[in-house]
Amino acid sequence: MSLAAGALYLARPPETAIAWLFGAGIALSNTALLAWRSHRLVQRPATDAHRDLRAFFFSAVERLVIVIMLFVAGLGALELPPLPLLGAFIAGQLVLMISSFKTGLTTHGE
Repeated sequence: MSLAAGALYLARPPETAIAWLFGAGIALSNTALLAWRSHRLVQRPATDAHRDLRAFFFSAVERLVIVIMLFVAGLGALELPPLPLLGAFIAGQLVLMISSFKTGLTTHGE
C-alpha cells in the first residue's frame, strides 16, 4: 500500500497519495478493531449464545460507525479526493479477505 502511495505521489498531485494512505488507514483501523474484538472474544470463556451475539452486533456497529466517521473526516474536513480514498479502502478490505481465505483464519483463532 505504501509503495502504491509513493508511486501516486510521484505521478499525481500529493493529495492523491495522501487520500490513498488515508483510505488504507481506514481499512487498517477497521481490520485492527476486528482483530482486537476477536482476540477479546477468544480470551473469555464461552457463556451463552445471546451474549456472544450481542457482542458480535456491537462490534459490527462499532466498526461501521468508526469507518463512517473516518470517511467523513477524510472527505469533509480534509477534503481529500474521493476516488483514491475509496479505492485504497476497498483494496485494503480485499487484501484482508484474500489473506484470511488463503491462511484459513477464522474469527476465533481456531
